[in-house]
Amino acid sequence: WIGLFFKPDGDQYTYDVGQFAFNSHGESVKGPNQGPVYTHHGVKAMLKVAGPGTLYASAYCNIHGLWQSNKRVEVTQQATAVG
Repeated sequence: WIGLFFKPDGDQYTYDVGQFAFNSHGESVKGPNQGPVYTHHGVKAMLKVAGPGTLYASAYCNIHGLWQSNKRVEVTQQATAVG
């Protein structure tokens, strides 16, 4: 699974953006990696934020354990045409 969270600058709370689960890994009654379906363990999420902050991702793999990463999110103003 992968969990995605956002903590806005100046806010004491971290907000849950999404949880993504990958349930099919080739399991079969015939044995491991013999099943008819596999999942790609990646996700793309698009979100709109009101201001800058930090995006956190936590991921768990039954082989590699728990992983965590973060990425700074900056927000820039778009120019508005005045006529």
